[in-house]
Amino acid sequence: MVPLPPQDDGNGPVSLPSTSQPPLTKPRSNPSPGHPQAEAPRLAPSWLQDAETACSEQVRHMLINSRRRSTRKTYRYKWTRFSQWYAQTHASPPHLAPVHTLLDYLLSLKHSGLALSTIKVHAAAIAAFHRSEQGTSFLADPLTKLFFKGLQNTFPPVWPPVPIWDLNHVLKSLTKPPFEPIATCSLSHLSMKVAFLVAITSSRRVSELAALMADPPYTVFLQNRVILRPHPKFLPKVPSPFHVNEPIHLPAFFPKPHTEPIQTVWHTLDVR
Repeated sequence: MVPLPPQDDGNGPVSLPSTSQPPLTKPRSNPSPGHPQAEAPRLAPSWLQDAETACSEQVRHMLINSRRRSTRKTYRYKWTRFSQWYAQTHASPPHLAPVHTLLDYLLSLKHSGLALSTIKVHAAAIAAFHRSEQGTSFLADPLTKLFFKGLQNTFPPVWPPVPIWDLNHVLKSLTKPPFEPIATCSLSHLSMKVAFLVAITSSRRVSELAALMADPPYTVFLQNRVILRPHPKFLPKVPSPFHVNEPIHLPAFFPKPHTEPIQTVWHTLDVR
């Protein structure tokens, strides 16, 4: 558990925990042999291998952090998967594989049922570790571009119709049993209601909602609104100064006193 800093009144800046605290999630230690996520000791992108002798350890650390931790983990897994496939029929190092062999592998992924968008992620991961003879990414190769166009023409994306739903119908349902009255509402139904209302009123990504903290000073109740803040170590998709630790302000919805019965019903949708 991460110790919480002193509380505030919701109007001033929040004191964040020390950066020396452990992260939200810890990397898995000692992966089992043969596991797809097991990483070779010197497994590194080609551009990082070139910089090993020219850059200091501190600079190399900054270069590694140019990609998110989750992205690096995903790329390592996909590169390891390709390396295992390549080693079955080739003796040369996988980072020197010719372009046509890389395309054969990507085509095998399509035959295995992967979507085009997923195959492009595999290609980006391979490009991060692969070394072409021309010194450029194999993604810039004309054959690679034609290959992806051919995949899209041969396997055009098809999406089933999205189920029709009515927001007004959902909101009306949340004002009735089993979601109301709160005094008799189960914790399960109340949790679903609060999660839905926070998601629909804040319009935030799932990752941001999952990083919200329930305890003060991350959740502060004021008379006319509630302020929600994510965990200080959470890194949003756009890590700009504006988006990092950006609070969510949700105003009260039809607060008391109520002059009409419909206002009392609408007040049951108040997140605060």
